Amino acid sequence: MDLKTRTIHGYAGSSNRVAGSTGDGLQAQSALLNYPTDVIFDAEDALCIADARNHGVRRVKDAKMRTVAGKLTLQGFDGDGGQGTSAQLDTPIAVLVDHRGHLYIADSGGASDRVRRVIRVSTAKKTADKADLYGEPVSIPSMPVNGHAPLGVRVGNRGPASVDGGQVTVTVTLPPELVSSEDHSKHVMTKKFDGQALPPNGLLDGTFQVFAPETTKPGLHHATAEIIHTQNGQKPQPITFPLTVMVVADADVSSDPARLHILQTGMASADTKDPNSTITVLMQTRTGHDKVKTAPLHAVFKAPSGWHFTGWAGFGHHPNGSQSGELTVTYSADRKTASFEAAPHLNLTAGDREPLNYSFSVAADSDASAGVTDDGEARIGALSAALQGYVKKKP
Repeated sequence: MDLKTRTIHGYAGSSNRVAGSTGDGLQAQSALLNYPTDVIFDAEDALCIADARNHGVRRVKDAKMRTVAGKLTLQGFDGDGGQGTSAQLDTPIAVLVDHRGHLYIADSGGASDRVRRVIRVSTAKKTADKADLYGEPVSIPSMPVNGHAPLGVRVGNRGPASVDGGQVTVTVTLPPELVSSEDHSKHVMTKKFDGQALPPNGLLDGTFQVFAPETTKPGLHHATAEIIHTQNGQKPQPITFPLTVMVVADADVSSDPARLHILQTGMASADTKDPNSTITVLMQTRTGHDKVKTAPLHAVFKAPSGWHFTGWAGFGHHPNGSQSGELTVTYSADRKTASFEAAPHLNLTAGDREPLNYSFSVAADSDASAGVTDDGEARIGALSAALQGYVKKKP
């Protein structure tokens, strides 16, 4: 595909849409393929093709097609230890070429079910004093309106030299319809990798979380990712990748708080030596998997008798969620009541899987009686749960 004109052209295989296995030694566009499932460029800028239903791997160099692994059309498992073209493969579906020029084949059929390797299908580039950077675009097939998703590029190094991460910059430029999840005013996000190294075969994560606001129209939106590797103060030509984001209207997302429920997890516990503890309220959907995003809900937490709030409050999706932070809370003068505005959303992205925890730092009053008190309450909108605290007896 020509990225400047966005026009697409045939590169290998017949334009007559005919499946077959002929054409070795001929122009690549005259050769026949049968269900190609994966491609990769090697160190000589030749294209390796997993020709699945021909049970072989083809390679295009200087516009000429040849077979580098498998006996075309012969399905099976045979030939380990011999030449690649003398071996038999069974439905190869993916290929990879390492920095030494070795070809790795995901040989998926029942006769094989393993990864095969062909030594030296290409000659590695002689760049003893340089690194060879490349990018792997990262996106997801679709994201909902009001949803978050990763977008960007992973930076790889074919070697042979290592790279100082501080010399590498990744910039993602979003269309006007999308914004940074961290700062909704940003359409351009930049990441540097100071203090990190990029060795041969290593990767740097140049991905960002992006957000599709409620005003985003469903459809295909275009972004770009750019890698710049600065050496000796000189800024080279950037490596640019087009990125696409499909935004969809998610009819499965509910705004009904009745699909949620809350409860206290554990019990605040303290003694005279350490009066400090934490109250945590867990929010889940009633099914365990519903997608829910409500309008802001007024929340009021009342501490159990003998307890008070001490000033810190936060939220987070547990255990592996990436969305967390501190709450903005208003406390009563006696610190017995805490109120805030909650805007819960659950199961919309990988970063907000349930449960959602609301946590508050608390302490037992200096004159608190020993024992359990259960007259506290957490109320989020119409949802409510009892809050308990336990003060141990003095020794």
